[in-house]
Amino acid sequence: MTFRETRLEAEDGVRLAADLFEAPSPRGAVLVAPATGVSRRIYRRLAAYLAGCGLSVVLIDYRGTGDSRPKSLRGFRASAEDWARLDLAAAVEACEALAPGRPVLWLGHSIGGQLLGLCPRRTSVKAALFVAAQSGYWRHWPPAYRWRLWLFWHVVVPGLSHTFGYLPLRRLTGGQDVPAAMALQWAEWGRDPRYLLKSPLSEEGRAQASLAIPLRSYAFTDDAFFGPVAAVDVLLGWHRSALVERRVVAPADLGRTRIGHFGWLKEGFEDTLWTEMADFLLSAVD
Repeated sequence: MTFRETRLEAEDGVRLAADLFEAPSPRGAVLVAPATGVSRRIYRRLAAYLAGCGLSVVLIDYRGTGDSRPKSLRGFRASAEDWARLDLAAAVEACEALAPGRPVLWLGHSIGGQLLGLCPRRTSVKAALFVAAQSGYWRHWPPAYRWRLWLFWHVVVPGLSHTFGYLPLRRLTGGQDVPAAMALQWAEWGRDPRYLLKSPLSEEGRAQASLAIPLRSYAFTDDAFFGPVAAVDVLLGWHRSALVERRVVAPADLGRTRIGHFGWLKEGFEDTLWTEMADFLLSAVD
């Protein structure tokens, strides 16, 4: 396996920070689509593992985040739809170049799974694996967390985005700051039961419903704040033509005390979740 950092150029000329993990004689190429406000760097261990299984991997930082962030986010225009139609489309093209003639696969974490249906290059994807990918509408959350998410979408995100000119997730969660336009669109979706189906790119859900591909979705029982099982199931239900596998995993199932929204990316899951994920992705290229 060889690794290199590079820049991908989106259709509108924006250059995106990216990592390429090149497997020798790859059987396919995997686009790992990050969660909101999460650097591509935290997926590197997983990407190296997948490359060791014979799958080349592309990681990106969405425009306005991580190493794709400009000097100042104030006034920088980038929406969630831009991430889907421009950034992820460029990453699909990079996958095609990394493994010519081989299948393109999608591994989406949180919003990275949601945005598959809004990506214009989705028809190039032969199989998808969602991890804690959900509808963000606040009423899908358990009662103990519902009021917090309502506050997040109605008060915190709009208020901080207008005040700072971007959403300061680094101060809130230790993650990556995101552009104001993205944060405001994200919050608008989160206040609406249609969530991202209200985007014109979704064509009122027809884009998601048209994806007739193998799709495995993971939800973790201890991820109630970021990705509760009910919200994960709503997103999964929009993909009506997909060959769906639903996995609901408790930490005890894997001999762990915690997984949460990010724990599955840490060392120690190679022989459990990562093996399952690699096997699923490889089954789609045979």
